[in-house]
Amino acid sequence: MKKLILITVLLMSVLSYGQITMNVSQDARLLFLGDDKGNDAGTMDITIRSEWHYWANDYVSYFVAPEYEYAELTTPYRRYSVNFGATYKLPIDKLEGTISIGHGIIDHYKGYMGFGGNFQLSYEVLEGFKLFLDAEIVDRKDLTIWGETTLADRITVSGKFGVKYKLN
Repeated sequence: MKKLILITVLLMSVLSYGQITMNVSQDARLLFLGDDKGNDAGTMDITIRSEWHYWANDYVSYFVAPEYEYAELTTPYRRYSVNFGATYKLPIDKLEGTISIGHGIIDHYKGYMGFGGNFQLSYEVLEGFKLFLDAEIVDRKDLTIWGETTLADRITVSGKFGVKYKLN
């Protein structure tokens, strides 16, 4: 426990020097189409993520990002994760690309540990305010109740859209 507290304090002190952003996104497929598991179009699937940038230069910044996802599926779905990644400035003005990987817990039927990744393109529409598209890949071990048992069957890809706001 002492090691965890020490690591947390050191991490927070390092991260307090960087930029912090807040992201909110919605799964596009569930919003507009639904899925084949009984979730109709209009299903809410919201992800809230905070990126804590801790090192940057003119082209790239690295971050750690706690993330929470909630979906009103036929049975409620929650995912908690910690992600690490990098945001790159692209040659087009105001356009950035972000890639991250993470590990977390899915609370759906029961608890499952799994990994995930994100690929994101964001465009700054106002200073400190960006719109983004996000491709998210998640190991959905909770899908084993539907018969998907191999890793290839459990990997899902979601397309999301959202907003990103710079807090400091």
